[in-house]
Amino acid sequence: MTNEDAKIALANLMIRKAGLIRTIRHEMNKQGVVYTVGLTEILEAIERAKKED
Repeated sequence: MTNEDAKIALANLMIRKAGLIRTIRHEMNKQGVVYTVGLTEILEAIERAKKED
């Protein structure tokens, strides 16, 4: 695996995790659950990392 392949694999993993976090946050919000600050921080960090690439 080349360095470029590793970067692409990491980016794909981060995109899937961001989607999962968004889904969890959305479902919790629909049920009236206030999600933790940590969950929001994780999502924001992933989105920032995607923008930097």
